[in-house]
Amino acid sequence: MRKHPTRSQRQDPEVGDTRLEDLVERVIPHFEAYPLLSGKRHDFGRFAAVCSLTARGARRDRDGLVRIVEPAGDESERAPAVRR
Repeated sequence: MRKHPTRSQRQDPEVGDTRLEDLVERVIPHFEAYPLLSGKRHDFGRFAAVCSLTARGARRDRDGLVRIVEPAGDESERAPAVRR
């Protein structure tokens, strides 16, 4: 007997099912009100910036796409990976 529902049986939306409008109006304001305490805070800031630019239509022209890619691809501020 299964204790946990399968993915198709769950009623809650998955992250991939979330619309941009929901991210901008609900998810991002929630995490701005209750900030992450881990190292993911910086990643969230970049994610929020990309969502905001996308929602404002920046994806519709070349300059806008460049503005979207810059915060999304800024790897220089990430901590270096631990090598074993």
